[in-house]
Amino acid sequence: MRRLSARERKLVALALLAAALGILWLGLVGPLAGGFADRAEERRALLDTYRRNQHILAGIPVWRADAEQQKRTAGDFALLEPSQTEATEALKSRIAGLAGEEGFTLKSVQDTETDAQAKKARVRAELVATLPELYGSLRKLQNEEPYVSVEYVSISADRAFESGHLAPMDVLIEVSADWRLAATRQPGADAGPGLRSLDPDARSPAGPAL
Repeated sequence: MRRLSARERKLVALALLAAALGILWLGLVGPLAGGFADRAEERRALLDTYRRNQHILAGIPVWRADAEQQKRTAGDFALLEPSQTEATEALKSRIAGLAGEEGFTLKSVQDTETDAQAKKARVRAELVATLPELYGSLRKLQNEEPYVSVEYVSISADRAFESGHLAPMDVLIEVSADWRLAATRQPGADAGPGLRSLDPDARSPAGPAL
């Protein structure tokens, strides 16, 4: 077997060194470096989660204030009544009140079939109104509290068509409003802090026996 030259021995030594370094990298340095990279990624994820949570926590006072504001103004956007039936009657009363305010003639107003789970009151009204009366009524329904939705409007101007002059119109409208359950006063409940019940049967607690 031929002896290796000095140059060939150097090449073999370099190859062995490279193989040893490769084995060392695969067995020790590679896993360590991968572990460092994984932990760095975990730290970045934790920092992102922390910042996100801090942002959420910082927003809690704002959300609480918004919730309180919505609670205070709930009556502006819904009818607060003990039941859907009473909410519907309140909506009918509002339509009737508009007739007195705007001057149109209310021929009939009746409730329409509504899913009880929908938490809505809905009525249909037939009226005779001039154009200004109708415009003023629709404006008040949609822009004054409690806010309601005008879902349907049908106008018949047969009188004006027959006479050739402006005349009251036959109008059919359907109006709906959300409703929320209103707390009812329990019998015998105090009218307010510091007030005593006026019930003659109410008795003060008996003192200790003498």
